[in-house]
Amino acid sequence: MKIINFEEQYLDASKKLLKLSYRQETSERFLGEGRTVLGFIDDKLIGLAGLKINPLHDSIVVEYICVDPEHRREGYATKLHLKLLERFPLNPLERTLDISCYGGEVAEESFILSLGFIKTLDCHLCTFSISDVDLKKSKQNIISLEKFYLTNSKSEVRSFYINRYSKEHIEFMPVTNDETVWDDYYSDGDISGFGAVLLEDNQLRGCSFMHENIFEDKTIVCINGYASGDTIEKEAQNLIELYSYQITKLKSAGYQKIYIEIDSTEKVSDYLLGWVPLESKQVYMRYQQGF
Repeated sequence: MKIINFEEQYLDASKKLLKLSYRQETSERFLGEGRTVLGFIDDKLIGLAGLKINPLHDSIVVEYICVDPEHRREGYATKLHLKLLERFPLNPLERTLDISCYGGEVAEESFILSLGFIKTLDCHLCTFSISDVDLKKSKQNIISLEKFYLTNSKSEVRSFYINRYSKEHIEFMPVTNDETVWDDYYSDGDISGFGAVLLEDNQLRGCSFMHENIFEDKTIVCINGYASGDTIEKEAQNLIELYSYQITKLKSAGYQKIYIEIDSTEKVSDYLLGWVPLESKQVYMRYQQGF
């Protein structure tokens, strides 16, 4: 196999290979970030490997590897991985290499482990019909994000969300201290009327957002949020009630399906996984290797 650094003339072929290899759409932006190698057999692109930086988690580099299905289990992925790190070694601030595969992909998982990666977490990708979920009514004060913004600043919600996100991800995906990066990555959703906040004694105890246009299927909308509580059970209850408030409003507006991501590192994950419909769950497994 001939391995070269990425060249723009192979952009379309690289995108086609990514779509052929990954079960869901994956970001193509790393192709132009300068750390990608391409593998050829008889002048045909059959594999690639690349590194992608997420400034929010600036000590972690995400690796993508894909090989044409007709040429898998022939050692090409290992060669691409080794050549990638030889040509583009991580810098001193990049302490962890991160790679993923979906649950049930036994060969892919075996390959990742053979490279020296260790499994760190499961990300549960949950898509379900609104009619299938048990919506919980709350006796607490939950209002729309839109209404909250009439008398409160967005920075209050932003600070709460980022602090909770940072605490939940600190072990495997530590968040940068650069607040300008937070500003770039933080989003309070597409429509604040479908976002929600939970208040207790006029103190913010939870927030959740709604995002459109993430999937080609426009009937699916994403909601994501965090809550606090005196116990893990109370924290989970608060978040489920926040989600239920949002979903009720989305149902009234004609939306049909909900998408939620639940990381196994989150303390409330077991409660949330017990709440979402069982058949909705798909597992995205993440592995890491320290340098």
